[in-house]
Amino acid sequence: MSTTIGKMYQRYLDAHAVDGLEIPCTAAKFYQHGDDVPGAVAELEIEGLTLTSCQATKQSMLGDAVFLTRRNIGCVAASISLGLADQNDTEPLGESTVYTDIMKGQAKKQDFRPPSPNDFTMGTVYACAAAGRSDFGLFGPNDSGRFRDIETSRRAVSEMIAIQPATTRGLFLYSPAFTELDIIPDVVVLSARPIELTRLIQG
Repeated sequence: MSTTIGKMYQRYLDAHAVDGLEIPCTAAKFYQHGDDVPGAVAELEIEGLTLTSCQATKQSMLGDAVFLTRRNIGCVAASISLGLADQNDTEPLGESTVYTDIMKGQAKKQDFRPPSPNDFTMGTVYACAAAGRSDFGLFGPNDSGRFRDIETSRRAVSEMIAIQPATTRGLFLYSPAFTELDIIPDVVVLSARPIELTRLIQG
């Protein structure tokens, strides 16, 4: 089946007039609460493990479509940005995510409690040393986080673009090779080199 995104991708490649050219890309479709999610999309909600949005994007560029939801997203900050989690939620996304499992391994605490979305919003995670939360460090007890003080961390997080309030039920990431359904994406992410970007701008 020839899909809309498949045809658009081929037109884009043809415009470069370079034989054998491939430019990895990911199509992204947001489903809001209340939307009907097609069965072919819903069945691609991975269970039993979590993926960061970066990992999911990379995998979809390789042809592995994935439906990201609050249950399987592995990055708390991305869950806020994508509207899967409320930025003021004081409960962790779950006991185990890709991102927070790294913290748990570094903290070596039996009673480790993963950070909540609110811990990110309030600047605690990205200024973990200043906040006295060394257990939120990714690189051991001496990790300062990304910022030296909570105020800077909080301001940086507040300036990140986010879909809030959290209205997203799930995000479907897929490549132009996905042909089970003809889904029109909301966003297309290209993994292009400068030369290809220049051709895109010229086009």
